[in-house]
Amino acid sequence: MEDPQVAKLVKEFPQLFGLSLEVKMKLTVQCLKDLGIEDAQVAKVLAKHPQLLGLSLEENLKPTVQWLKDLGMEDPQVARVLEKHPQLLGHSLEDKVKPTVLWLKDLGMEDPQVAKVLTKFPELLSLSLQDNLKPTVQWLKDVGMVDSQVARSLTMFPELLSLSLEENLKPKAQTLRGGGFSDSQLVRSLSSFPNLLGYSAQRLDHRMTTLEAQGALTVATLQRAMPWTDGKFASWCAASSLVDDGCTMAEAYLSSLGFSEAQIFTVKSGYGRSFNPDVDNRIKPLLRWLSDLGFTSLQAYKVIVTAPTILLVSLERVLKPIVRWLKDLGMEGPQVAKVLAKHPQLLGLSLKEHLKPIVQLLKDLGMEDPQVAKVFTKFPQLLVLGLEGNLKPIVQWLKDLGMEDPQV
Repeated sequence: MEDPQVAKLVKEFPQLFGLSLEVKMKLTVQCLKDLGIEDAQVAKVLAKHPQLLGLSLEENLKPTVQWLKDLGMEDPQVARVLEKHPQLLGHSLEDKVKPTVLWLKDLGMEDPQVAKVLTKFPELLSLSLQDNLKPTVQWLKDVGMVDSQVARSLTMFPELLSLSLEENLKPKAQTLRGGGFSDSQLVRSLSSFPNLLGYSAQRLDHRMTTLEAQGALTVATLQRAMPWTDGKFASWCAASSLVDDGCTMAEAYLSSLGFSEAQIFTVKSGYGRSFNPDVDNRIKPLLRWLSDLGFTSLQAYKVIVTAPTILLVSLERVLKPIVRWLKDLGMEGPQVAKVLAKHPQLLGLSLKEHLKPIVQLLKDLGMEDPQVAKVFTKFPQLLVLGLEGNLKPIVQWLKDLGMEDPQV
C-alpha cells in the first residue's frame, strides 16, 4: 500500500491498531491469498473495506468462503466476488445472505445460476430484500414477466436489482411504451436484453427517437443499437439513409466507413459485376481478418480500393491459405501485412498456378525458404509478375551471360 492508502485505512478503521498482527491480521490476509488474490488486490480489498481485518476468521470469513464454494464457485470466482465486494464478509450468513439466495432460488434459479449472478454482481447481497429486491421483481411481474423470464433477466443483468424503481425503471418503461412498444414487446425486450434498462434515459430516448424517425424502431434494432458508440450509431444511421436513397447496402456500408464517392466508384468499377457483396458475410469478415493481420483501418480500406475483386474471393478457401503459405515460408506477421499492404493484388492470384511456381523457380536456383521470404519482403512486386513473360526470361538471360545458379 502507498502512504495515502494506509492513511485512508487508518482513518476509516483506527481499531486495527488494537488487533493482533500475528494472530488476527496476517491470518486474515493469508486467507485471502489462499484464494488466489494477489498482494496488490489484497491491498485494494483492504482499502475498500478495512473493517475486514476486524472480522472473525472462524465465524465470518471461512464460513462465508465455504458457503460460496458450496454454491459451486471455484477459488477464482470466490476471489473475484470478494475483490468486488469485500463487505459481503461482514454480512450475517443466516440473517442476510442465505435468505437472499433462497429468494433467488424461489424464482427458479439453480445453484449455478445463483453463482453466476453473485460473481457478476456480488453487491446484490448488500441490497435490502424488502426494500429493493422484492419490489423490483414484483414490478417486473406486473409488467407481464413470469418467474422464468425474471430469473433469466436477472442472470443476464443482475445490476437491474440495484436500479431505482421510481426514478429509473418505471420512467424507462414508459419511454418504451411511448415509442409504441406493446406490453408483450416490453416483456420480450426485458427478457432477452435486460441491459436495456441500464443505459441512461437520455441515451434510450435519443436512440428511440432517431430510429423512429428513420422508420426503423423495432425491438431488434433497438437492442442492436443501444450498445453501440455514438459514432457507430451515427454511421449506421447514415448507411441506412443511403440505402433509402437507392444505394446498395454494400455502398452504404463503405460510405459509413468513410470511403469517398471516388473510392466507391473505383471499387464498383473494379468489382466487375453488379456491386452488392454481402456486408455481414463478406465485407465485415474481410476487414476483421485484415485487422487481425495487423492492418490499420486505412490500410484495410486501401486493399479494397486497390484490389476490389478481393471481395469476390473466399476468405477461408483462398485468402487465409495464401497468408498461411507466406508464413510457412518464414515471414512474420508484420512482414506479411507489409507485403499485402503494398501489393494486395497478390491475394487474388492462384496459389497453385502462380505463387508456388514462382517460389519453386527461386528454390531451383538454390534459395532456401528464409532467403525466399527475404526476397519477397524486400520486393513483393515479384509475386505479381508473370512467370513465363518476366521471371524465366530474365533468369535465362543472366545464365546466358555466364552466371551460375548461386550467382543468379
